[in-house]
Amino acid sequence: MVKTYSVLFMLLLFTNTYAKPPGLIDSNEIVQNTNYYHMERPSFKSKIYRALIRIMGIKTKIEKEFRTGDFSKFHKAASIPDKVKSQCDVLYRKSPTGRTIWELKKKNSMPQRYIFFLHGGGFVANITKYDWFFLNKIVQHTDLGIVIPDYPLVPASNYKNVFDMVVPAYEELLQQAGRENVVLMGFSAGGGLAFSLAQYVRNNQLTQPSQIILLSPFLDATMQNPEIQIIDKYDPYIDIKGFSKAISIYAANTNISNYMISPIYGALEGLAPIHLFAGTHEVVLPDARRLVTLAKEKNIALNYYEYKEMYHAWIFLNMPEAKDVFNKLMHILK
Repeated sequence: MVKTYSVLFMLLLFTNTYAKPPGLIDSNEIVQNTNYYHMERPSFKSKIYRALIRIMGIKTKIEKEFRTGDFSKFHKAASIPDKVKSQCDVLYRKSPTGRTIWELKKKNSMPQRYIFFLHGGGFVANITKYDWFFLNKIVQHTDLGIVIPDYPLVPASNYKNVFDMVVPAYEELLQQAGRENVVLMGFSAGGGLAFSLAQYVRNNQLTQPSQIILLSPFLDATMQNPEIQIIDKYDPYIDIKGFSKAISIYAANTNISNYMISPIYGALEGLAPIHLFAGTHEVVLPDARRLVTLAKEKNIALNYYEYKEMYHAWIFLNMPEAKDVFNKLMHILK
C-alpha cells in the first residue's frame, strides 16, 4: 500500500498557510455557518488524475493488502526527506508511551502558533515522505510550527493505545502555546481521529483547540450509511471493505459506534468551530453531509465545503479544485 501511495503522491503539489483563528462560539449565540458547494464542471486535470488512479489500480491493490490482515510492513514512518531537513528544524521527543513526537519549524525560528496534525492511512499506515513534503510547505509559507504524533497502528495497537499517546501530546502543546494558538487538523482517518479527540477533550474538561479542520474525514466507522455503497463505485481510491477490516481491529471489542471510533455519534456541543471539506465522489461524503445536518439542527458552528466529483485526496493534487480549497483555507485562517 505504501508503494501505491508513493506513486500517487508523486503527483501532488502541497501548499497551505495559517493565521490566528477565532475563539469558541458561545452556546447561546446563533451561529452563521457557511455552506459552499463547488458546482463547476470538473477540471481536465482532475479527470487526468482520476484516470491515472484507475489505471494504477490503487483501490484494488489496497483492498488486497488490507485483506491479508498483515499491516506491519506499513508501520515504519517514512524518513524525513533531505529537502525538508535542509529547510526545517526538526525536533524529536518521546511521549510517555515511548512513541515519537515530531515538531517541524522554520530554521532558527520560535513559532508562537501551531497545528496539531494527525495523518491518514486507515490506522494501518504511518506517515509518508509526501506528508513530510506537505507539512514542510506549510512551515515554509507561514510562521507556525507543526506537531505530529507518531500514533500507534493496528494490529499491534487499538484506539485506546492511540488516545493514550495523542491526548498527552495534545495537552502538552496546549500548555505550551495556549488554546488560541493551536489548530487541530486531520486528514482521512486522521480527520476522524481529530474529531474524536476534540470530543474526548471536551468530555474530560480539557481545553479545546481554537479551530478544528477536518479534511475528508472518516466520521462513522460502522459504514452503515446506505449511500456509501452508491458512492463507492465512484471513489477510485478508498476500499471500504479493507477499511472495515482494519477498524474491527482498531475497535478492540468496543462498540464501533463509540464516539472515540465513530465521532459522528458523539455530542457536538462545546467544541471549537469546525471546518469540513469533502468531495462528492468520496465515500466519506454521506457522513460529512450528515454531520452538517446535525450541526444545523443543534446550532453548532460548522462551515462546510463540498466539491463536485472530487475523490479522496483531491485536495492535495495540483488542479484548480485544490487551489480553490487552498483559497478557502486562507479565508478560514486569516
